[in-house]
Amino acid sequence: MTDTILLIDEDPATPAILRAPFAAAGIDLDSVSDGSSAMDRLTHNHYCAVVLDPMIRHRLNGYAVLNFIELEQPKVLESLFLLTGMSEQTIRRTAPAIAHRLFRKPHDTARLVSAIVGVCRRHLDTRRREFGSVLIVEDDHATATVLHDLVRELGYSSTTASSGREALACLHTIDFDAILLDLVMPDIDGFTLLEQLTVMKPYLLPRVIISTGMPERYIARLDQTLVCAIVRKPIDLVTLQRLLRGCCDNPPFEAGGESPPFG
Repeated sequence: MTDTILLIDEDPATPAILRAPFAAAGIDLDSVSDGSSAMDRLTHNHYCAVVLDPMIRHRLNGYAVLNFIELEQPKVLESLFLLTGMSEQTIRRTAPAIAHRLFRKPHDTARLVSAIVGVCRRHLDTRRREFGSVLIVEDDHATATVLHDLVRELGYSSTTASSGREALACLHTIDFDAILLDLVMPDIDGFTLLEQLTVMKPYLLPRVIISTGMPERYIARLDQTLVCAIVRKPIDLVTLQRLLRGCCDNPPFEAGGESPPFG
């Protein structure tokens, strides 16, 4: 996960305290010490979360920044956190809308990091879902884990099925945007799954990316024109990105009639 938060705090100790735990979670920290710079950053950049100390007084104070957010950047309020030495009573009186996201200096910094990591992960997952959904059908746990991480790194949501039977159960309920399919699996193998898909949902066949290490003579029995692609293991990141874009840029279509079976 790579994301950025904005810290608005004139105390130089605060970014020094927060930078390392956020970096460990894969989150970058952008820090400013005055209200004017904060407004400029908020105008020109997107942040997964903003941390504000209302006590800043250099140039424009923290409440001027809060007023700017409320009027000019209202969506930022959903991910705005307060980290301050001010009392809860004062915050409830002066900023009641975000009093529930008040964290006190210095003992609440760990809780603040945990809360912001959760928000940033939800934002990132939302963006991934917008790219498309991918079903990974792979019985080897290590390979499935690598593919899962690559798919998510490229910006897609990922569901893993460790057998053909589990994959069919998923496909009965969900039309995935792309299907990464291994051919050699327990119970129902990849060849049988393709035959089942031909009958069940033929319009998803062009979304199938077969990733295999089988010799060419076994792959020859497949009609390669019916699937998106057949690639050799291990699939490289550039190839995977290109194929997923081809699958997910266009919505699944309803094919007329049944496609011929594999054989």
